[in-house]
Amino acid sequence: MEKKLSVIKSIHNNNQTQCIDIFPQHNGNFAFQEFRRDIEDPSQWFPVSSLTKTTYSDIAQLENYLRKHFNWLDIEA
Repeated sequence: MEKKLSVIKSIHNNNQTQCIDIFPQHNGNFAFQEFRRDIEDPSQWFPVSSLTKTTYSDIAQLENYLRKHFNWLDIEA
């Protein structure tokens, strides 16, 4: 049985309706998945995408990618 991956960082937009979760991979790299939450039902997050197949060797490299492709993210440089 494959071990479930745990979120090591979750980055939300200002109104808490979108987020990116960062997951460590078994090979030491990192991947991410995008989620959304409906204003009408703020109790649950829904996946917008699957866990990325592309992985990044460190979190800084992944965050640089996210800054360029998700303009709603608030990631401190």
